[in-house]
Amino acid sequence: MANRVKRANVVKRANSPYWYGRFMVGGKACWVSTKTEVKKDADAFVKRKIAADRKTLSLDECWSDLTRAIDTLPKDATTTTETAGQFLSKAEKLIIKLAGMMPKPDEVLNDAAKRIASAKGLKINVADAWKAWQVAPDKKRHPSKNTEASYKGIWKRFETWAALNGVTYLHDVDDAKSLEYMRYVEGVGVSNRTLNGHKVFLGSVWNALKTEGSLIDNPWRKRVTKELATEGRESFTKAELDVMWEKASPTMRVMIAVGLFTGLRLSDVVTMRWVNIKNGVITVIPHKTAKTKQKSDKKVEIPVIPELARYLADYRMTSKGEYLFPDEMAAFKHDRTSASQKFQAFLEDDCKFTTTRDKTEGDNRKRRSVVKGFHSLRYSFVTAAAASGIPQHVIQKMVGHGSPAITEHYTEVSPDSKKLEMGKLNLTLE
Repeated sequence: MANRVKRANVVKRANSPYWYGRFMVGGKACWVSTKTEVKKDADAFVKRKIAADRKTLSLDECWSDLTRAIDTLPKDATTTTETAGQFLSKAEKLIIKLAGMMPKPDEVLNDAAKRIASAKGLKINVADAWKAWQVAPDKKRHPSKNTEASYKGIWKRFETWAALNGVTYLHDVDDAKSLEYMRYVEGVGVSNRTLNGHKVFLGSVWNALKTEGSLIDNPWRKRVTKELATEGRESFTKAELDVMWEKASPTMRVMIAVGLFTGLRLSDVVTMRWVNIKNGVITVIPHKTAKTKQKSDKKVEIPVIPELARYLADYRMTSKGEYLFPDEMAAFKHDRTSASQKFQAFLEDDCKFTTTRDKTEGDNRKRRSVVKGFHSLRYSFVTAAAASGIPQHVIQKMVGHGSPAITEHYTEVSPDSKKLEMGKLNLTLE
C-alpha cells in the first residue's frame, strides 16, 4: 500500500518568512515551503496537498493550482520561456482530451482554435494559404513541378468552394465543413483516386500550416480513404521473357531471374544482401511489411530452385560487396523510384514493349496505368506456381501475401514443404 500523507500542519521556521507544511509520510517527517506568509493560505495549501495525495482534488482545485504555478514562474526570461514552451505542448493535448469529453468535440476544438488564433493574431486566409504552404518550413517534402501543378488544381477547387460557402480562414474548417467539401467533390463525379488526393493534400496543408494558422485540429484526417478499383500488372508471356533475356545486361539478367523465380518485389530484390541467401533458401522481410510491429510474422522464405542457384553462383564470382546489386542499391537509397524507372526504360526502350494502358475514371478523365513492369515478374511467378500445382497456401507463404480465410487454416508451412513444392515449378528462362 502506498504511503499516505498523515498528521499535516503548518509551522514557522527560523530565518524564513514563509509558513512550512509538516507531513508524516511512512513514519518520516517531510517539510515543504508553502511560499506564503499568510497562515490561511498556508492551511489551504496543506489541505490541497492531502487531497492531492488522496486523489480527491476537484477539477477546479487542480486548475487553480495550475494557474497559480504559471503565475509564479521564475522571472528569468529564458527559464520562463522554456517552461512555458514545455507546458504549451502539454496544454494542447489537454485541450484535445477535454474536448473529447464534450458532446460535440469537433465544435469545441474548432472554437478553441478560433479563440487562440484571435488571441495570437495568427490566422491564415484561405486566399493566402497556397502561397503560405509553398514556403512553409514544416512542409514534409518539396514536390516536383508536375506534382505541385496537380496540388494547385486541388487547392483552386477548394478555394472556390470555400468562397461560396462562407469559409474565410483555415480554422473555419471543422469536421462538418470538411465532410461537406468531400461530398461536394464526390458529387462532381471524380474518381476515388482523385477524392483521396484531395483528402491527403488538404490534410498536408493543415499539418504544414498548423503553427502559423493556430490549427489545433486537422479535420481532413477524419475523412475516409476510398477504396481503389486498381488495375493490376499483367504477367509476362514466354515470348516477352525471351526478349527480355536477350536484351538484358548480365546484372539485369540476374535481377530478372531473382524476380521471376521468387516473386519478390523490386525493392526487395534491389536491397538483397548475399547473407539473405543461405542453405539454398532466400530469407527476407519485405519492405512493404517491414515497419509492422510483428516483423517475424512477415518473414518470407523462398527455396532457391536449381536454375536460379546456377545464375547466382556464376554472378557471385564477379559480384563485390554485401549487396547483390550495389549500384542499384546506391541509387535506391537516394531515390526509391530509380530502380523502377530504370526497369521501365529497359522494357520500353530496349525490349520495345508497351507498358501502359489508358483507363477512364470518374469524371471521364483518362489516367495512364502501368500494366507491365518488374511487378509483372511477381505475377508470372504466382501464375506459373499455381499452374504447376503448388498449393495456394504454399504460394501465399512464399510471396508474403495472405488471405485471412486461408492462412487461418494453414498457419504453418514447413521449409521441407516449400522445397518439395518448388520442385514442381515449371518455369525457365532458357
